[in-house]
Amino acid sequence: MEVVCAVIAGLLHYLFLACFSWMLLEGLHLFLTVRNLKVVNYTSASQFKKRFMYPFGYGFPALVVAISAAVNPGGYGTSKHCWLTIEGGFIWSFLGPVCLIIVMNLTFLSQPSGS
Repeated sequence: MEVVCAVIAGLLHYLFLACFSWMLLEGLHLFLTVRNLKVVNYTSASQFKKRFMYPFGYGFPALVVAISAAVNPGGYGTSKHCWLTIEGGFIWSFLGPVCLIIVMNLTFLSQPSGS
């Protein structure tokens, strides 16, 4: 049962980081669109997504989870919860990227539109 809990914790870690990564990319996309004040060209937006957004949106969380699991494989799953352990600061492998993404989005979205 501990292995199942560790796998669930790893999947949750990945999926939550993927959600926050996509939130960062959407904030960046909004920032660039407003800053350029142009009508979005859907063809170039589609190419932008394929070349940059998809690899970052899914690759960055996978990289964080892979490094976290390699450094501390016992950090996934606790005796009470199928989540990251707080012992040894392992929870910061989630909170660190999330806090950074929130600060970056606040920075993007608080910029004046440059009318």
